[in-house]
Amino acid sequence: MGSPGTGRFGRGLHPRRTPLYGVALLLTVMISGLWVHDLPWAALRVIAYIVLFLLATTGFVMTFRDLS
Repeated sequence: MGSPGTGRFGRGLHPRRTPLYGVALLLTVMISGLWVHDLPWAALRVIAYIVLFLLATTGFVMTFRDLS
């Protein structure tokens, strides 16, 4: 971990890393939604869309957490 006041960050602690992970999660959800659309059972599609919605919400919060 870097010293306070030096502007250095420890490995994995950079503040811009979390929005990057959020964008990657959102892209993964969008691509997975294309696969879920082709599932044969409606009940399985509903469950998968609910899980994808929760993951997309998490990705959205991770991406836009610093815009307050």
